[in-house]
Amino acid sequence: MNTRHYFSCAALRTSIVLTAIGVFKGAAVLVGLATAIKLIAFIVTGKKICG
Repeated sequence: MNTRHYFSCAALRTSIVLTAIGVFKGAAVLVGLATAIKLIAFIVTGKKICG
């Protein structure tokens, strides 16, 4: 796995935990961050987003 996958997965896992404890705004921010990481990595590298 590349570094971008680690950061993206960490953001998604943290958002799941925040959703479970009821911090929905923080979870939404982290989902947006994970999406931004994937999109920026796609733009920079030209590789597909998943896989």
